[in-house]
Order: sequence, then C-alpha cells, then structure tokens
Amino acid sequence: MRGITLVQGHGVNDSAEAISRTEWTGEYDEKGNKKRVKVWKCPYYHSWANMLYRVYSKENHKRRPTYNGCEVAKEWLLFSNFKSWMIQQDWEGKSLDKDLLSQGKRGYFPETCVFIDKTVNNFILSSNSIRGKYLVGVCWSKVSCKYQAYCGNPFTNKREHVGLYNTEVEAHLAWKKHKHHHAIMLADSVYVSDDRVRKVLRDTYINFEKVESHIFYGKG
Repeated sequence: MRGITLVQGHGVNDSAEAISRTEWTGEYDEKGNKKRVKVWKCPYYHSWANMLYRVYSKENHKRRPTYNGCEVAKEWLLFSNFKSWMIQQDWEGKSLDKDLLSQGKRGYFPETCVFIDKTVNNFILSSNSIRGKYLVGVCWSKVSCKYQAYCGNPFTNKREHVGLYNTEVEAHLAWKKHKHHHAIMLADSVYVSDDRVRKVLRDTYINFEKVESHIFYGKG
C-alpha cells in the first residue's frame, strides 16, 4: 500500500489503484520531455475529491460561500469508504447532490446524498440570488402592468408563460401549480431512478395555497 495522501487537508486516499492514466502524444516539449495527455481518470476518486474541494477549499468558499459550515461524514474522509458507497449508486452521467434529501443537515452524508441527473438538478436549483425582488416565478410586466408568472420546462429547457395576474401572490401560486405539474412529470420520467427523489419532486410544490418567498427548489 502506498503512503497516505491527504486531500484538501482532510481526506485520506487509501487506495493502491491508479486514479488517472496518461499516454504519450508522440510529441516533445521545448525541454525534450515527452508530452503526455490524460486519457482516463477514476470516476470514484474524481467525485470524492470534488466533494472535499467544495467543503474544505478556502478558494471555493470565496466563490461559493454557501459551503462554509458544511461537513463531510467522517467515514467518507477515507476514499475507500466513499468508493464502496458510490459503486452501489446509479451514478453514471449524474452529479452528487447533498441538498435534495438533506433533512436539515448541511453536508455530505451517506443517508442524504444521491446522484441526480442534470435535468433534475436544473429543475430544483434555487434562483433566489438572481430573480430580483419578486416571489419565485414572478416578474413585473411593463406592457400589461400586471404580474407575470413563468416556469421553466425541464424537458425543453424553455421558460413558459403561465399567465398575467393582478397580484404578486396570485402569480406566485400559479407558478407553484405549474411547477408541481412539471415535477410530477419529471418524477415519472427516465431522468429519475431513485424513489426518494421521486417523493421529493412529488411533494415539494403540492401546497398550492402556501406562499414560498425563499423556496429552495425555486428555479423558475
């Protein structure tokens, strides 16, 4: 077994297997050294290292301060433990998510992490920081002088016009109902393979009478 390697000052790479592979390009650099290109990287290590970077990198915290205060499960600080968990997941072509099933925890834990498809990830992302002063799914229409409700379609990636309303709350609740419709369709689509994810999608927007000014899964 090779020497212990710390990743981001916390993770221990205890694997004796290669985490990447390079090949000679057939060319040399100006110093006469063979030019090499990376042709493969271990997907398990790549996912594990990215997780540690998000949580423990000060550089990342400057760009994404929401990761301040997050943590990684103690058992996952050992690469082999994370790899054993990931092998059992439906991970190919998907991203590791820590928030969808978080249950109030701020970090990466085996019981709350799940790999989700890009389509699902885009659908649930919050747009609180960029949507402006109005409730989720609402903007002001200068042409009609009414509140406009809009909702992103996860299957077409296009923003759909839901309707025009006299009050901001009416427009928001119309958005929420439309969002719920798309959430049900997404839950039953090929983009979702985990029953826990299906449940969250079906349940998140179901209360059509409740105003959500900072709903987490609030991307329009």
